[in-house]
Amino acid sequence: MNSDKIGKFIYELRMKQGYSQYQLADKIPISRQAVSKWERGETIPDSSTLIRLSDIFNITINELLKGERIKKPSIEELQKTTLQIVDDHNRQRKEIKQLLCISTSIILSLVFIFLFYYFLNSYNQIKVYRIASSNEMFPVTDGIMIITNQKSYLKIGTIHNPNNLTIHKLKLICKNQMMYEGEDMNIILQNEASYDEYKLKDLIENSILEVYYGENQIERILLSFQRDFTNNALLFHNKKKITSNHSLKNRKQDSDIKDFIKKITKEGNHQKNVYQYKEYYYYEDQQLLIKKKNNKVEWTYDAYNNQYMCPTNDCEKRIKEEIQEEGN
Repeated sequence: MNSDKIGKFIYELRMKQGYSQYQLADKIPISRQAVSKWERGETIPDSSTLIRLSDIFNITINELLKGERIKKPSIEELQKTTLQIVDDHNRQRKEIKQLLCISTSIILSLVFIFLFYYFLNSYNQIKVYRIASSNEMFPVTDGIMIITNQKSYLKIGTIHNPNNLTIHKLKLICKNQMMYEGEDMNIILQNEASYDEYKLKDLIENSILEVYYGENQIERILLSFQRDFTNNALLFHNKKKITSNHSLKNRKQDSDIKDFIKKITKEGNHQKNVYQYKEYYYYEDQQLLIKKKNNKVEWTYDAYNNQYMCPTNDCEKRIKEEIQEEGN
């Protein structure tokens, strides 16, 4: 803002109207000395005085502050200015739209990369195996192994003792490597790092459970691992109700076997949760049915898991036929 130019412009306007400094001062009103200072460029009128001068000289305040008349633009200039404003607005919108598209693409790409990485590290990375054995002296049931890419769990399961032998110690061995040694039959082994495929194959094919019983006697049991679950389904199924581990009410079993178990619990000799009916033994707490012949276990049936364990492939069919005959 040029005070000299403003003062000179006020002087020209006063002279054009034919006012003296006194006459202009009286119209505002203000002192003559103030008018003189404006015209010499020493001071600039305040806001209220600018409004009064605008009315007296019939000009705009912008013209007073600029120190000259502002030429009114032509229609062509106004149209050009309007079009330029519209173009600038459209360009800004286009730039904002492009920026939003780029930002959205980057975000979606990052989300896709994260989901893909999560999928690769989660899909088929949880495996559940059931562990059992149809060993004649010490059948094993209810064992389970859970493998994840962060931690693994292994529970040997329940070691049944149909001959009521004294068990002193257990050892779990895989390829001459000791995995567990102790007396607790229900110990859960944990591993912070997941098994790789090579170790997992060894564990499934070469896990030996050594049972130390009696007077320095050892029974070596080859454990059987059967895959029960892996998270390789892309679509999830409806959730199933959780059933008790000690109840037959919610388990779907073969009607003949179910009736036969009822017959054993009704007519068999009962002692310490074990029912004996002819050559059949039913362990009520473990829901395990065992068939023995000449003091040797021929086959076992896990009533809870509905699993048949015996040397031959036609185990399930043979057990059903045998039980049906006994029931009749």
